[in-house]
Amino acid sequence: MNNSISGADGVVTHGRWLYAGDGDSTLKVFDLESSASTTAQAPLSTGGTTRVDEMDITSDGELLLVANNAEDPPYATLFAANGDRSFSAVQKIMKITVANAIMPAGEGLS
Repeated sequence: MNNSISGADGVVTHGRWLYAGDGDSTLKVFDLESSASTTAQAPLSTGGTTRVDEMDITSDGELLLVANNAEDPPYATLFAANGDRSFSAVQKIMKITVANAIMPAGEGLS
């Protein structure tokens, strides 16, 4: 098993929405109030080759930050999440890369 690409990993919820990172560098969105076991919208790519790992969501459910910490260099992706809406419309806002000068290799990232 390759921990950098094995998924799923990071998971958070807000209300009816469950957000899950997967090994193909995608974010998947599920509607917990739906009887369907499929995703609420097409998977959202973060642009990497390793899994979407840790993630967190704001208390109002409007912003979601996910990390691709096994990438070189590691980066995070900020998404506009669903909040309390009854429909799924998650969109990527921006990719955030940490400069090596700020976070040298092997210092605090796994």
